[in-house]
Formats: sequence, C-alpha cells, structure tokens
Amino acid sequence: MVEGEHLAAHLAATAAPTRHATSSARNRFTSLVTGIKKDTVMAQLRYRPGRTGWVSLMSREALDELGLAIGDIAVAVVKSTTVNRGNPSIGDTCAGSSSPRSPPRH
Repeated sequence: MVEGEHLAAHLAATAAPTRHATSSARNRFTSLVTGIKKDTVMAQLRYRPGRTGWVSLMSREALDELGLAIGDIAVAVVKSTTVNRGNPSIGDTCAGSSSPRSPPRH
C-alpha cells in the first residue's frame, strides 16, 4: 500500500511540464494507471487522478502505442463539449447534461 503523501510526492516529481501549444485542451490530470483490459480492437484504461477512479476507452492500437502498464503514471487530457452533472445530496451522480447544442436542464 502506498501512502497518500508518498504518492503525491511521486506524482509531483514525475509530472511532465504542462505544454498547451499542441492542443487546445486545458484539463490535464496526472494519474496512476490502475487497470487495463484489452481485446483485439478496443482497450479500457482505468486510472486515478484523485480520489475517484476514471475509465477511458480507446483503440487497442492507441493503448499499445502509449505503452502504458498498471502502476504507470499517465496524463489524462480531457476536452469535452458535454458536461454531465448530478446532485450528490440526493444520491444522483448524473442529473443531466448540457452542451452547445442543448440548453442545460433545470
């Protein structure tokens, strides 16, 4: 088991410098790879940028090119035109979505 302080220090020491010149995506999360599932076409990557786990789906070829393995540190780059939100006080984790094409629901 890795203590939180040690993990935080490791992430800070190994994080790549943020470079925004090649992408307009600004949401970058240094993350620990916690799981990988692959089949012949697609791959599922599980990672933890903080307290919650995230899942990313990509082609098998893309994951193979990245060369990631469980325990590696990766940077998740997130750019989205849709935002899902919820109200945790009522147990709802995804109350609806909004995007440039659909107005937010109230």
